[in-house]
Amino acid sequence: MWRTAGCSDVLPCHLCDLPNVGPGVRDAQQCCHRGCTTCGKTAAYCEADPFGPQNCCVANISAQAPSCLDSVAPCNIDPSTFTAQDPSPVRRATTVGVHVYDDGNMLQNITNRESAYGVKIDSILLFQPVLSLKWSYPKKYLDAGRKVDLVVEFVTSTPKYSPLLNITDGDFDPILTGFGTSAAKDGRDINLRLLHELNGDWYAWGALKANNSAAMFKAAFVHVVTVLRATGASNLKIQISYAAKNAQNSPIPLKEFYPGDEWCDQVTAFANKSICLAEMSSTPLCNGKVAWISDAWTKMASTYTQVTAIDWFFENVPSQNKTWDLMSQDEVDAWTTGLKDVRGTTELVLP
Repeated sequence: MWRTAGCSDVLPCHLCDLPNVGPGVRDAQQCCHRGCTTCGKTAAYCEADPFGPQNCCVANISAQAPSCLDSVAPCNIDPSTFTAQDPSPVRRATTVGVHVYDDGNMLQNITNRESAYGVKIDSILLFQPVLSLKWSYPKKYLDAGRKVDLVVEFVTSTPKYSPLLNITDGDFDPILTGFGTSAAKDGRDINLRLLHELNGDWYAWGALKANNSAAMFKAAFVHVVTVLRATGASNLKIQISYAAKNAQNSPIPLKEFYPGDEWCDQVTAFANKSICLAEMSSTPLCNGKVAWISDAWTKMASTYTQVTAIDWFFENVPSQNKTWDLMSQDEVDAWTTGLKDVRGTTELVLP
């Protein structure tokens, strides 16, 4: 990473614009506003950025912005002021959750892991079909003193031409209303992840599935949140979850699927929100799983500093040869050491 005088209010200067070369290089000439998601891209992209070309496009910044020696971004850089600096952790409130196979004893399984690993796990990642959605399910874990991240899966045996129409037509409204009413009465917070991996085509609600679209997805997401909020359940913290990449290698930008900041509290991609890593793990199929785990923890502490919630997915899928759980002592050691290091370097220091 490279920093320069006057860049303290810029996303670390790896987001500085870079004529002709990659981010963070010594001869970068401009720094974009911290909110830009397309800093340094071609005009077709940076001009469409929500923060506008004056904040995100090199030509505009070069012509209009002051020097970074005198102003925060957007600004123009004197390359002679660059100094090399390793990425450093950012202190912030961060939670780490885990999903393990639910054989009816998930609470005990998590407790056993904590004892074996010598760590405390902050939250439990749960999945529940919408047709079975009841507050009693997360309540059981809340009563045990756990934080909860609940993924609701919108599956029905009677899908319409587009399964998203089942949502916008109100088929699930009575269930959602009952759940929200019970949640509001209880008052304890949970993270509620709706229509997850939205840019896929493998789930019925995926925006890229046949007969669905980005616009239909956004309408469905807004509908669900509207119904839940109408119950007064402000303790339901809404998450919106992207897959790592679009299905079918679709070129549609991720922001085209996004319903807007007002409809969620946390995202798993871009936006002016804290970021949740919704389901993460690695398999040993390509070797290097231990190194990957260690590197992932390091990057979350020092590079991806908007990440404030991390859910590790520790359920194996033998039929697909997916071994996501920690299966060796080396993997366990990498995971627990990384977790302890991240907590030690990122936890907020209170006055």
